[in-house]
Amino acid sequence: MSVYDNAFDDYGHLLQLVEFAIQKEREAAELYGSLADQAEAPEVAAAFKRIASMEEEHSRRLGRLNVAEAASAIQSGIRLPVPHDAVEPHPGMTPVEVLKAAISDEVEAVKLYTDMANLIPDSLSKQLLLNLAAEESQHRQELEGMIG
Repeated sequence: MSVYDNAFDDYGHLLQLVEFAIQKEREAAELYGSLADQAEAPEVAAAFKRIASMEEEHSRRLGRLNVAEAASAIQSGIRLPVPHDAVEPHPGMTPVEVLKAAISDEVEAVKLYTDMANLIPDSLSKQLLLNLAAEESQHRQELEGMIG
């Protein structure tokens, strides 16, 4: 069962969602680190390393989110949409297929952080989530630029 299947009505549900986001950020950092190691062009490797570093920072920032404060401000019974099934990179994928899978994950991250931010009244937590959404959108644009 996805954390999205629960009513978004208490601290526990928000904590689950934040933990889910932290795990996705860590997975993204690992993916981009691996892509950097495999990249033949130095500028592409540098771009992947930069994005990996940003994803690691997102994980740290989410870990500092005041979940209790944010949960107390959220209306009871709100539900978030079910996320897409992520395409895990696997042997045999072309570089373009891997980039498209990464772009899809970045789009989902933007949606997740925007949806979460829209549930929370103006606060530092809301601003953090909006900032993360903007940075994930920048990652998507950078990855799209690599495809051409």
